[in-house]
Amino acid sequence: MKNQDKLFGIIKELHRVSGFRISLFSTDFREIIAYPETKLEFCSCVQKDPRALEFCNRCDKEAFVRVRETGKTYLYTCHFGLIEAVSPIYHYGVLSGYLMMGQVRASDGASAELIEANAHEFTPSEELAPLIGRIPIHDRDMIESYVNIMTVLAQYITLSNIMQVFGQDLAELIKLYLNSHFSENISLDRLCETFNCSKTTLLTSYKKAYGVTVYKYLSELRLSKSCELLSDSHYPIGEIASLCGFPDQCYFSKVFSKRYGMAPSAYREQKINEQ
Repeated sequence: MKNQDKLFGIIKELHRVSGFRISLFSTDFREIIAYPETKLEFCSCVQKDPRALEFCNRCDKEAFVRVRETGKTYLYTCHFGLIEAVSPIYHYGVLSGYLMMGQVRASDGASAELIEANAHEFTPSEELAPLIGRIPIHDRDMIESYVNIMTVLAQYITLSNIMQVFGQDLAELIKLYLNSHFSENISLDRLCETFNCSKTTLLTSYKKAYGVTVYKYLSELRLSKSCELLSDSHYPIGEIASLCGFPDQCYFSKVFSKRYGMAPSAYREQKINEQ
């Protein structure tokens, strides 16, 4: 609860400074905490229509996906003309969530035009009129300044490693880390240092959760990735070995042949013939 209270305090303070609604989302796009807890009245009203809600959800998801792919804060305008922004949050180098701020209008009139063009399709004008008037308005420069502050806070949350509170145990975090860093030189010492635990704790927790050792999972993951590259790319085999975390081509070929009963070159030729 201590970490959750700390996160809630961070987003509450950011709201008090900016006037934006601030939300924290999990990697599967579920809202975890937010301040204010309720959405803007305008949004709640428009989203009573399932079609409008679908527009909103799709817009947010596209923003999350873009942030996941770029690793950078993304500022955008939603389907109904409101300004929103999303920043990535990491936990021990693994994407663990998103910090989002939004539900404001830009003062240049562009937001009003989108509201007029799209929102009235789903909600009567007489019902929307008073709600539109209560949407916070900021000029573009000020919005960008608030987004910069949000980015700094997202980086602070990342550096302080306080996202684990939301259901990610040690074994799950290790697996996520391996999935993201399999191409690198990963040792038990490195994992223990990253997750601040002993080798016994690390090995025992992972084996208990997934039924295989850390090294077994990592080896299978690397081999699986190498199969994908052999099937779908023209990279030289030595380069594939490096991309998949093997120290050299000779060792890669030895491990690959033992696992699949053929050399990487033979596997690639087989896949080409199957196409």
